[in-house]
Amino acid sequence: TIVEFGDFQCPFCDRVGPVLARVLSEYEGKVRLVYRQFPLDIHPNARKAAEASLCAGDQGKFWEMHDRMFADQGKLGVADLKSTAGELGLDRERFDACLDRGAKGAIVATDLTAGEIAGIQGTPAFFVNGIAIGGAVSYEQLKVVVERELSRRARRSGRSG
Repeated sequence: TIVEFGDFQCPFCDRVGPVLARVLSEYEGKVRLVYRQFPLDIHPNARKAAEASLCAGDQGKFWEMHDRMFADQGKLGVADLKSTAGELGLDRERFDACLDRGAKGAIVATDLTAGEIAGIQGTPAFFVNGIAIGGAVSYEQLKVVVERELSRRARRSGRSG
């Protein structure tokens, strides 16, 4: 399991997207990605964008919203987020209500606290089976840790069987 703590307004988080896509593709069925919210205070639209991703998730479109926000980080204002939700075919009334009332603020706060407790100070930050890897990692860096963890898992499975 790869856990990413990210910020939708962070350019480094955007740059690591292709690395994650490659790892997920090459290790399909063996690796999963969990996204946790870590909007930085220096990014004024990041917190609402984090909430928007979760509101979209309520309608089964978290990853679609995730991908669209990273595709154009200049469109993370509330009006833009609502427009994107409409383009993704979300129920706009439901999405807008979720975003306007801050329904996902507590989840974002929980993720932030978890990240701070884990020692995260910037984004992106990754944990592969609990092993911390900070920064915009390369494919090669991530592959080494993934391979090691898959090998360790295979050894454990072999002993118990």
